Amino acid sequence: MLAGNGLRHNLVSSLEEEAYLRRAQAELRFAEKRGARCLGCLDPDYPAGLRECADSPLVLYTRGRINFGRHPLVSVVGTRSMTGYGRETCEAFIAGIAPANPIIISGFAYGIDICAQSTAMRYGLQTIAVMAHGLDSLYPASHRKYRDALVANGGFLTEFPSGTPAEPGHFLRRNRVIAGMSPATVVVESGERGGSLVTADLAFGYDREVFAFPGRVSDPQSAGCNALIRTQKAQLLTNAREFLLAMDWEEAQSPETKGSGGLVDAGSLSKTRNPVETGNFRETKNPAETGNPGVKGGLPNPNRAVNPVPGDLDPTENTLARCLAESGCMHLDEVAVRCQLGVSEAVSGLFNLEMRGLVRSLPGKLFRWGA
Repeated sequence: MLAGNGLRHNLVSSLEEEAYLRRAQAELRFAEKRGARCLGCLDPDYPAGLRECADSPLVLYTRGRINFGRHPLVSVVGTRSMTGYGRETCEAFIAGIAPANPIIISGFAYGIDICAQSTAMRYGLQTIAVMAHGLDSLYPASHRKYRDALVANGGFLTEFPSGTPAEPGHFLRRNRVIAGMSPATVVVESGERGGSLVTADLAFGYDREVFAFPGRVSDPQSAGCNALIRTQKAQLLTNAREFLLAMDWEEAQSPETKGSGGLVDAGSLSKTRNPVETGNFRETKNPAETGNPGVKGGLPNPNRAVNPVPGDLDPTENTLARCLAESGCMHLDEVAVRCQLGVSEAVSGLFNLEMRGLVRSLPGKLFRWGA
């Protein structure tokens, strides 16, 4: 029956092995004991936006009082090394969007993440902490003081079963969940490298809205936000009202909806909904209409400059670089297929190449070799 639902035969065989069945039963017992839930990708409570992502987790584990209902969602991320400017900007942003009664999604990390989530709780908003480990542990441990309040005002969510520790590779996987759950990701403050930029790049690859607050050109903790704006991966944001207008969340506070607490239908994030009407997605034009250099009718420009592939790239970056150097310009999905990579892994590698000036991203999830 499972094979008939589109799962590969070898995966079905693995699922039927005794060891995996015992592990699944143990996880269900853990969930029952801790008041947690296991959500399969077909469960009606599985986040609708995340389900639409090609690399979404098959199972999510949640703990708390998460109620997606008709609430709008927004992911708020940023640097762990938050400055005073970052704190003030983050707190003012959450306060400004609070009338729309959104759910604030973040990673429970130091800095901007915990600032956004603690501020959300102060305003009585739900907040969801997406974790890079199982629900039987808590990282960072110093944030244990927020645990009970967060469980009562949203909760924790992870794709990792109990017993899974927080490891470096897990944070990248966590970031794709943060990016995929909501129609918009806001980067409050970020250096020129960091997990929040990866999250923004993943959201951009999912065709979600990305926003960034600018900072002084001399401020290293704003270099990442400024780069996102400069490369047109993020819309410049200076206050909460601009965000509400861009997302059409002002409709949530219209006379017709004020009586329901400002709730709006989160619904499906499918692009079958008109982006102009919903405000949930950027309007992506045919590359042939954008006038971007290096792209003619969606095909590589034969006159483009060809840069050599550096010898100091890691294996994933090297594979991506050689693929694009040969083809010139390709769609993200085609890059991932040709390089035999997951979409999130391809996005992360392409982002690193772009930060080095080797790759340029174009509208419509196209990537071109050379600046």
